[in-house]
Amino acid sequence: MRTLLTISFYLFASMLAVGFGQNSLSAVVIGSQGKTVNSTVGNSIQYTVGESVILTSSSSAGNIITQGFHQPQSMLSNTSLEIFYSVQNATCNGLYDAIIIIDSISGCDGNYSVSLNGVLQDSLRLDSLAAGSHILQITSSDGCSLNETINIEADGTDCDIEFYNAFSPNNDGVNDYWHIEKVESYPNNTVQIFDRWGVLLWKTNGYNNMDIRWEGISTKGQEMLNGTYYYIFQSDNFINKGYVEITK
Repeated sequence: MRTLLTISFYLFASMLAVGFGQNSLSAVVIGSQGKTVNSTVGNSIQYTVGESVILTSSSSAGNIITQGFHQPQSMLSNTSLEIFYSVQNATCNGLYDAIIIIDSISGCDGNYSVSLNGVLQDSLRLDSLAAGSHILQITSSDGCSLNETINIEADGTDCDIEFYNAFSPNNDGVNDYWHIEKVESYPNNTVQIFDRWGVLLWKTNGYNNMDIRWEGISTKGQEMLNGTYYYIFQSDNFINKGYVEITK
């Protein structure tokens, strides 16, 4: 009796539900054409290539023969990525000057993507970072992935901003602009400069001591005379007011 595979599974499942026992026949090496065996109770068993035969017995209804596949075993390969990196700590808490440099990546396929804190990067030099925990993710083109939490420390304590109270804008290369120490810790800032009568002379956003800084010239391009001027510095965290002297 040759039993269709789809029907065989159905019959086998049904008999399990009513409590029939199950026995496995011994493995038989056969040729590509298969093999037919007649049982002692008159059933014809058809072996087919790549399949096993399962005998399910009943005490009253004779023998029912079913066939089932030997499924191939899946191979799970836990290939690993390996990275080497170096860290430059932040100068102080709140200052975004820490750096992570990825020196090398190896393992799996050689095409890698790098993300830091969920943001895809276009360089192996990850800069402008603050102290704290950062999640580095390396992914290869063939699906390997590695997540690494990198803890960056601060060499100093809090970044205490300091407003210098004098400068000399005479183009001698020394103290030619008003310097605000650690202003980089507060990038979202607004600076206003007033004269002694409260007239606004100069204003900017994002003061950074580099390309955005006060060099003793008003918004209209007028050079300021020696004297005392007053400022208001405002950031997301605080507002500071004070004075600054120009001495040429």
